[in-house]
Amino acid sequence: MRPLKIKKMLSSTRLCCIIFRMIEIEIKAHAKNKNAIKSTLNTIGKYEGFVVRHDYYYRHHNCFSYPARIRIEKSDNGQKIFLTHKNKSLIKDKSGVVSEKNEEKEAEISEKAKEVLLSFFSESKIELYLEKEKRVETWKCAQDGFFVTAELCTIKPIGDFIELEILVEEQNDEIEKRAREALFAILKKLGAENDIEEKSYATLLKEEARKIEIER
Repeated sequence: MRPLKIKKMLSSTRLCCIIFRMIEIEIKAHAKNKNAIKSTLNTIGKYEGFVVRHDYYYRHHNCFSYPARIRIEKSDNGQKIFLTHKNKSLIKDKSGVVSEKNEEKEAEISEKAKEVLLSFFSESKIELYLEKEKRVETWKCAQDGFFVTAELCTIKPIGDFIELEILVEEQNDEIEKRAREALFAILKKLGAENDIEEKSYATLLKEEARKIEIER
């Protein structure tokens, strides 16, 4: 993965960041038996740690897609801020297994750069659309020649999820197919192969918000 280094002057603020362009192959499932999944991950993978991610999604007032996400990630090592743009698509294989393919550009930015961006968003009518907090434990695993990131996530009020992800550097149908097969193999080891969730977290959160509103 080759980073593209960018330096710009904006509103007298120097922004220096490294943008990573990547393709994510991902499967997300409900973690109905969280403790059992954690136990298996401790057996097949290496524990990497715990983080809390506060995600803020922004979109133009007349656009239904997410043009940008600002993520504030907090851990024992401190705080990091990321700006991300993602094009997401769902892939269904012949057996009906659904995975995500995400073309993502991401950069770590400073607090000062974040404030400049928020000012630009405000002046450009790019509005905060959705917020979520994700509490995440991470493991690294190996499967069929791929390095896999496994994240056990809790997102209130929609519950616990297991995310499995492989990064590939360039589009290649055969590699992407093998990556999806590797992810599903790990999902089976975790006993969550029948709990795959196709909907985005944003959709699940909006559905939950509507349900709460109706119950009121």
